[in-house]
Amino acid sequence: MIPAYWMQGENFGDYLTVFIIRKLTDEDPRCVDPKGPEEHYFVTGSILGASGPNSIIWGAGFSDHGQEITAAKKILAVRGPKTRDRLRALGFECPDLVGDPGLLLPYLYIPSDASKKYRLGVIPHWIDRPVVPECFTKMPDDIRVIDIMRKPHEVIDEIAQCERCISSSLHGIIASHAYGVPCQWVKFSDNILGDGFKYHDYFQSVGVPTDSLQALDLRNDFGSIEKLIQGIPPAPEINADDLWNSRPFGK
Repeated sequence: MIPAYWMQGENFGDYLTVFIIRKLTDEDPRCVDPKGPEEHYFVTGSILGASGPNSIIWGAGFSDHGQEITAAKKILAVRGPKTRDRLRALGFECPDLVGDPGLLLPYLYIPSDASKKYRLGVIPHWIDRPVVPECFTKMPDDIRVIDIMRKPHEVIDEIAQCERCISSSLHGIIASHAYGVPCQWVKFSDNILGDGFKYHDYFQSVGVPTDSLQALDLRNDFGSIEKLIQGIPPAPEINADDLWNSRPFGK
């Protein structure tokens, strides 16, 4: 079993570490103490702040700009330039390679049915599930509210069936982009922790300028759903081959 660390939740972003390691190795990962004596891997998620002296980092990132770590055994890649620059400022040797391993999902899983069934997929962060505006839940033929508490392959299948998506979940955005689905970063509440660092970190990693980038606040009047859909930017062009070639297992 591959020793790794991840936040043990049932939501999509937390569980992607398990999904990715299983797909790469045909083994179940084993969650270990990140400060413990056993060598282990950090893969997806804003979990880098928990790194310890035996942590091998492959794609994880910080959750906000002020986070620090005091130890890491090896850094193979981190989520984005902002995490990389923060680590270098803290005195760590960090390679240029950036990318969230969620971008590798198309290398590992082909959706069961990628025919487009919905004009819009709505992907709320798990903490936003109770506050999704009613207008999105009343149009089931055109709009699919995607529950990221489901199994990763089920979430991916539904994303692939959408022409466009909006998401307050970072890994909802990442999975959408990985499969070529345009996705708008949105805000349903103030409940998500952090200062937006992780979103900017990811967007910079795929070449999206972040100088004026903000989440579209859907707590305010955003006009018609049609206007919202038409305003969603195209998915960035992504080449994750270098990240794929850097994988520490499953070769």
